Amino acid sequence: MNILYIGLLLLFSCIPILYGEEKIAGDTFDELKKEFNMVSARYRSAPFWVWNYKVTKPEIDRMLSEFKENGFGAVFVHPRYGMVTEYLSDEWFDLYSYTIEQGEKLGLDIWLYDENAYPSGFAGGLLPSQMPESYTQGHGLMPYNMAVLPEDYRSYYIILEEQHGEYHDITSSASVYVGKKSNFILYRKTYAVDNTQPSRAWYAGFTYTDLLLPGVTDKFIEITMSGYEKNYRSKFGKSIKGVFSDEINIRSSGGIRWTPDLFEVFQQRYGYDLRPHLPSLHLQTGNWKKVRYEYAKLLSDLFIERWAKAWYEYCSKHDLIWTGHYWEQTWPRIEQVPDNMAMNAWQQMPGVDMLSNSFNEESTSGMFGNVRVLKEAKSAANQMGRERFLCEAYGGGGWNMSLKDFKRHSDWLNVMGVNFMNQHLAHMSFVGVRKYDWPPMFCSMAPWWNDYKVLNEYTARMSVALTLGKQKNDILVLEPTTTTWMYTQHTGNDGNKIAQKIADSFQHFVTELSKKQVEYDLGCEHIIENNGRVDNGKFIVGECSYGTVVIPEQVENMSRKCFELLQSFVRQGGKVITCSRPDRIDGVHSEKITDFFRDKQVMYFENRADERLFALLDNPFISFKKLEGGIFYHLRKVYADGELLLVTNSSLSETSSFSIEMKGQSVVELDAFSGDMFLYPSERQYENVQFSGSLAPAGSMLFFIRPDKTEGLKTRKTFTGNGYKLKASGRMKTKRLRDNALIIDYLDLKQNGTVRSAQYFMDANFDVFRIAGFKDGNPWFRAVQFKQDIVNKNVSEASIFSVVYSFEIMENLKDLSSCKLLCERASLYDITVNGQPVEEEGSPFLDKDFNLIPIASWLHTGINKIEMTAKKFSVDTEIEPVYILGDFSVISKDNRWVISGEQHMASPASNQEIGAPFYPWEMCYEKSYYLKEVKDSYLLSVPEWKGSVLQVWVNGQKAGVMFTEPYRLDITDLMKRGDNVIELRVIGTMDNFFGPHHSRSKDSTPPWDWQKHNGNNNADRYILTDYGLLGDFDLLKIKYK
Repeated sequence: MNILYIGLLLLFSCIPILYGEEKIAGDTFDELKKEFNMVSARYRSAPFWVWNYKVTKPEIDRMLSEFKENGFGAVFVHPRYGMVTEYLSDEWFDLYSYTIEQGEKLGLDIWLYDENAYPSGFAGGLLPSQMPESYTQGHGLMPYNMAVLPEDYRSYYIILEEQHGEYHDITSSASVYVGKKSNFILYRKTYAVDNTQPSRAWYAGFTYTDLLLPGVTDKFIEITMSGYEKNYRSKFGKSIKGVFSDEINIRSSGGIRWTPDLFEVFQQRYGYDLRPHLPSLHLQTGNWKKVRYEYAKLLSDLFIERWAKAWYEYCSKHDLIWTGHYWEQTWPRIEQVPDNMAMNAWQQMPGVDMLSNSFNEESTSGMFGNVRVLKEAKSAANQMGRERFLCEAYGGGGWNMSLKDFKRHSDWLNVMGVNFMNQHLAHMSFVGVRKYDWPPMFCSMAPWWNDYKVLNEYTARMSVALTLGKQKNDILVLEPTTTTWMYTQHTGNDGNKIAQKIADSFQHFVTELSKKQVEYDLGCEHIIENNGRVDNGKFIVGECSYGTVVIPEQVENMSRKCFELLQSFVRQGGKVITCSRPDRIDGVHSEKITDFFRDKQVMYFENRADERLFALLDNPFISFKKLEGGIFYHLRKVYADGELLLVTNSSLSETSSFSIEMKGQSVVELDAFSGDMFLYPSERQYENVQFSGSLAPAGSMLFFIRPDKTEGLKTRKTFTGNGYKLKASGRMKTKRLRDNALIIDYLDLKQNGTVRSAQYFMDANFDVFRIAGFKDGNPWFRAVQFKQDIVNKNVSEASIFSVVYSFEIMENLKDLSSCKLLCERASLYDITVNGQPVEEEGSPFLDKDFNLIPIASWLHTGINKIEMTAKKFSVDTEIEPVYILGDFSVISKDNRWVISGEQHMASPASNQEIGAPFYPWEMCYEKSYYLKEVKDSYLLSVPEWKGSVLQVWVNGQKAGVMFTEPYRLDITDLMKRGDNVIELRVIGTMDNFFGPHHSRSKDSTPPWDWQKHNGNNNADRYILTDYGLLGDFDLLKIKYK
């Protein structure tokens, strides 16, 4: 083995970089330059545009214009809970027609979303209502062990008795076994409504459907697409690009996943009756590995045949692109998706979902940071020749995500191959509970919205660079999915623990490969079976050709077709490296595969961490001479006349330094923010070029390595020394630029002659709806309306209620004239302030259904009370917090938030230090500088700060924004002789304004965080984010080289 290893290592190490890859026909640097400068709509990002209330044409106009202005190229129209407009109604299609017309005028593409909320597959309740068998036959079989057959045996679907170590189906003759002692296993059908969450309300009063049942997908497509096809068929593939399917799954309703023709199809494909072998699916009895393998493969095949293939064929026939995602993070368990890559292969645009703002590269269930999930979908895209790879990004990261966070996410997604960004979410309405729907939100509610175009342009240019060219990986790493199938089980957990151990090993291995800069694709046996062949010593999968196949640790099984291809591959001189010695083919023990993996032609490594293994996987086309610090990744793409290289650093705390050698003569740096290109410093090494650099935390660089000299480009300007620090004319000033805010989220609820004091608003919100007959509380909170059943519900007998909000104004606030009330849907209530009626409804603020009402004339020092009495109960009278806005401070007094006139003088100061704990907007830091003359250049240098984005204003004009390190900006063009006023405006987030203020989940911000609270409104129990400038800023006079 050692001699073979040394020989192979010498052989492969002798392949110099200078030979490079063969030239290929394809995209060119000139094409990249053209698109990089002026990015067309097809490369731009597309948010989930959430229709979640009363959809109106003015709102459609407003939001489409904002999307266009902020650099988007398309939208996914995403109906979601809270929507009042009836799904797929005549009104719906009238509004959709208007949307398409306006989108065409603006140059925005429209994408369809195939469901009302999610997961796709129930058509907003229309499918189960029209096809009851899609959900009424049960989705599972729950096993029960019994020593005596009970008299109610008829309530069980299958009855087995153990006889001499084997199980026999006695269902048809069970009556003669009643009362008999033996070892019985009884299987009872389970139904989704009994065993799954969320409740029926989530599925519009029904349950999720059985997508494995023949005809269900066809009916779903018919219901969902017929209206779009009837009205807009001529626009398919033009202004209507495609369809998004979301979180589709085949989850069991409890116990073993079952569908009515499961046993029949199993018999046809595997030649035996599954029923007496059901115990093998949850007990280690009989030939359980074989049975589990065949069962899981059947589930996977049926999911493809009865869902994925139907959608693929429909979209292919109708000129649409099918995209979306499954539940990729549940691998290796088979409850939702038995084989991720197999499902990706059938999407015209494979997609994934990356929720949260917590980087987790260890867990198989992790989101952001999960290399395996991204490599699965990208590998399928490479192999199936799919140009684009979508990611639904940022969902649930919380309101406090900054533009730096967004960039860090998108950089990591880009370097893993994503080239279509889909932002989650962009709400049409924030009224009621809708505002708690998995923030952040990409719309005008976000304080950073007006600056988001800067990042969106960056994202678009990245998409251009990563769509053009071709990723050519020479290494295929087999994913051990069919091995995990032999252990995974729907009920019981012994096998799942083993499957998870296999998955954890694989997760660590592929993450390590990526961090060691190995260029590889993952191999899926389903894709290999259908698209694999061996030719001229290459293992070919679809459009990809591999010279090396790697079998990771703990692989026990392989499909027959995959194994036969490996045999042929080795015979033709292909390289197979293995950390396992599989002993099964299609779940059955085989000496043939055992012998193959013990053959000397197959390189075996007992330890996947063996450095000799990684040495064999070195890439001859790129060499990393130095890598230090941070979390460094790269992506390389081949163009017809050079190579593109993206390098990123996912660390938030460490800098990454690198030195890289590639074939070529010159290096071009592409600035994805500006669209500019620069000649990058490099050194020639024979036929190669070597270049170095560093990436700040959350930093990235994009290069193009050319085979010839690059003419007409200059290097980036750099300045000499550290610059001369100019002295300001006076002290820094810190101030808010808008009214301060106090939230009041505890209240007194009056109803039916009783008063419940100090109620948390969400408790009161749900209580009044329960009293009105809505058993789940507020029907808009994570519930889908079936047709118009929520708005048409008879609530005429429901009790009227009043809510009283109390707050204190301290004596040191002398001027109350700026004070205003911000409440929701004021027209639905009679409002009094300290007993005085408020007649006006005020003006819209933040949302068209938020009302800003002047109330200063009724306020006084001490305790003030605002009472809102519903004129009548309706599904729109949702109890929400109210806000007091004005020019005041908010401080803690006796552990309660109060309004004060106290002024904070120190500068710089954060929002909390100046008495604005709930304030989400600009914090302004101002200094003046006097210049006798404008000479040389002027650079603004900013220390550490915290917020969503940093705006720089010079003499009343916006100079630019900063959110990436180093925080420096050349402001020379706006400087003048005499006094110069420089303002740094640190923009906050809606995190402090909307919360959640009383509970935070660990890795994301789900809606139910707003339901949790501590039972009191003590000031020290509020969860708040401090933001602002954390030190003084400097103005430097510099000279460029």
